[in-house]
Amino acid sequence: MPTNLCEAFQRTVAARPREPALLTLEGTALTWRQYADRVASVAAALRGLDVRRDEPVALMLTNRPEFHVADCAALHVGAVPYSLYNSLPADQIHELLRSTAARVVVTERRFLPVLRAACADTAVHSLVSVDGSEGTAEDGVLSLAEAEALAPAPLDLAAALRDVRPDDVITLIHTSGTTGRPKAVEITHRAMLSQLSGTQRVLEVTGEDGGDGEGAGCGVRVPQSVRPGAGPQVQSRQSGDGAQHDQGSGDGPRPEEGGATRAQRERRARQHERRGQDVND
Repeated sequence: MPTNLCEAFQRTVAARPREPALLTLEGTALTWRQYADRVASVAAALRGLDVRRDEPVALMLTNRPEFHVADCAALHVGAVPYSLYNSLPADQIHELLRSTAARVVVTERRFLPVLRAACADTAVHSLVSVDGSEGTAEDGVLSLAEAEALAPAPLDLAAALRDVRPDDVITLIHTSGTTGRPKAVEITHRAMLSQLSGTQRVLEVTGEDGGDGEGAGCGVRVPQSVRPGAGPQVQSRQSGDGAQHDQGSGDGPRPEEGGATRAQRERRARQHERRGQDVND
């Protein structure tokens, strides 16, 4: 059992280096090995921006691979990544930045105008844009590529594990503020691993599960089992008429009944049976 999320991440990289880890709407992906390489590079960039242990790092991004890369990179340097809703007005962003004392914000070009306004009179010294920048390092705006280029070498992820502890905070979840100003709730490695362990135990998720339905709106079903050396995997694509068409062949599990494999259907049956016993008891 891993003791922190960074260790869990690195175990997955070691076990499945060539398997898909992150998908985009266009269907492109980072494998777990590529994911780890990006994390090491971005982690070094954060170190180069003087991000310190236990320091909050704000992320104001859309749903894109760079979000996960920046999030995981911050964890590996012992920082505390947290999200800013990208629909918030400047005054509310300002309050969150001021209350957390974040000095670095990882974002996108589209959010630079509102962030420039929000960062006034806060501790923020760097806005890092994952898709290029319209500013200069002198005004505190630089692209992620520029930040990575300034780092001498990628972070040694394995060595970084020595400084990550189970009770380190992994993120801040801000309350809605309906009864007052939003408050930051701390989530630790230990708490998240406990939740993941419980979820895995109840749902019986294994390393061979890739999801039953469509992958996060991208129109591609994550393969049920992707093994190096295996034949082409079955995946689903959206046709022009909205119907799903399976394609591919090989020795991997074939989807049945809405994309579920036989093992998954048997697992669900056992889960339903257990739930029925709990109700009867």
